[in-house]
Amino acid sequence: MHILTNRMFGWKPIGYPLQVTHSEGDVVYEIDGKPAYDVYEHYLHIEKGHSFFYDALEFPMQVQVDNETKYIRHAKSVNPDGSVVMSSNVPQGSYIHLTYGDPRRIIRHTKQTGLTIREFSPQMIYIINCMGRKLFWGDKADIEIGEISKNLKSMGFSALGEIMRSNKLTLLNNLSVVTVAMREGDARNDAVIAEEHTEQDSNMPITARLAIFINTITEELMDKNAQLSEMLYKASHDALTNLLNRGTIERNIYEINDTCDTKNWYLLMFDIDDFKQVNDTYGHGEGDMILKAVSNYLLENVCTIPNVQAGRWGGEEFMILLSNSSDDDAYKLAECICSQIKKQSASHAQITISIGVTKHHESEKVADTIKRVDELLYKAKELGKNQVSCEFI
Repeated sequence: MHILTNRMFGWKPIGYPLQVTHSEGDVVYEIDGKPAYDVYEHYLHIEKGHSFFYDALEFPMQVQVDNETKYIRHAKSVNPDGSVVMSSNVPQGSYIHLTYGDPRRIIRHTKQTGLTIREFSPQMIYIINCMGRKLFWGDKADIEIGEISKNLKSMGFSALGEIMRSNKLTLLNNLSVVTVAMREGDARNDAVIAEEHTEQDSNMPITARLAIFINTITEELMDKNAQLSEMLYKASHDALTNLLNRGTIERNIYEINDTCDTKNWYLLMFDIDDFKQVNDTYGHGEGDMILKAVSNYLLENVCTIPNVQAGRWGGEEFMILLSNSSDDDAYKLAECICSQIKKQSASHAQITISIGVTKHHESEKVADTIKRVDELLYKAKELGKNQVSCEFI
């Protein structure tokens, strides 16, 4: 027995990809951190109410879980909290595109699939058509079925979901046509395959041209945004360590002082002990390895803490900014960093650091706070290195 499965979409994605930030099963609560209904209201001006299902049916969502897995879902209803009930599950973290149904594009896709099926030379074809797709076509609901089953024995039905297994993956599809072509033995050599004219019609409807225009503009904007994001990242981060550079961390310190309601912020400044000796003994490559090991620790274990930022101050010096914290938390963080960095094994030499810890004093200038933490750092060095020097403990 030889089996060929196919599914037909034909829906055209438009606009930016959006991320599903909160969903549970078939209920999508948030898209890009906002109520899911906002997408339909903002981009399509589709109102809540009894006509929502039919209006939204014309703009289903293409769900992309990974590079290989895409399928269609359509909205069924809106809940009072702005969440949207979809036709089936939409995984949290997946990306979606709004799509629209261009009848010419859909039937062109159907003809291409029909040609593939006839080349397979089946003895029987099983067709499962989505009820939502029938609603889309209205009084022309049989046009796709007639095209697929042309000159073939067929049977099937319409359903609210179409299940197909392909490449070891079973998917529940919506707004699609799933076909299962079957035959016993080899394909017939005498099968007649009529030539299909599937090239794009030059008399393209205005909706299709508008969609092409929107997608082209969107792609160009996304490219420009990606370039801008890369430029901003390079301008604000240290190239070697990927931490914030001095200009950015210093600017953030001043901004915290201006915006923090309690003015309750702390600075931790540390220096890698005997770093010049490492460079002189083992070379600058070894020194770079140490800097990366330290920065990787900070990125993975310190920068992930709420209200904590870290940057490279210069050379082997690093600055950490804590806002809305406490004396105890600031000191414990400094002790933890000092002990954990000592355990990093990225060099022939033992990595140790000296840390200064200070708290911003009410009414003092930011520059004075920075100066004091620098002095505390050098006090830690004078006391023997590999330790914390804190003004309030």
